[in-house]
Amino acid sequence: SCTSQVSGSATDDSKVDPTLAGLLQAYVAYYSKNPEGVQFEFSDKSVRVVGDMVLIDAVAVSDAPKLEAQLGGLGATNLSSYGLVVSCFFPIKNIDQLASLIDLRFAAASRAITREPR
Repeated sequence: SCTSQVSGSATDDSKVDPTLAGLLQAYVAYYSKNPEGVQFEFSDKSVRVVGDMVLIDAVAVSDAPKLEAQLGGLGATNLSSYGLVVSCFFPIKNIDQLASLIDLRFAAASRAITREPR
């Protein structure tokens, strides 16, 4: 795939997991039809949504502390990193800004994984 030198958007699936883009679309659609104060729930229960935040794992290009600072600047909370992976609660309304982060290689919803018995 070709990469562009300009900043991407949430539809840039090379940097942002499509599940996050779908979450943002569902969130915007929900609040366009429902009054504030009615709690949003995402249909994919493996994605951890708490209030207006989603738990994500973001992979840094080369510098996790720089990525932590950029995510924090967009409102991320409870940031922690291990190697190049930064986990945090990220504001759903700002998902469309993730792809523009220079130090981001990839971001995805942190999923609760359950295994089927064999």
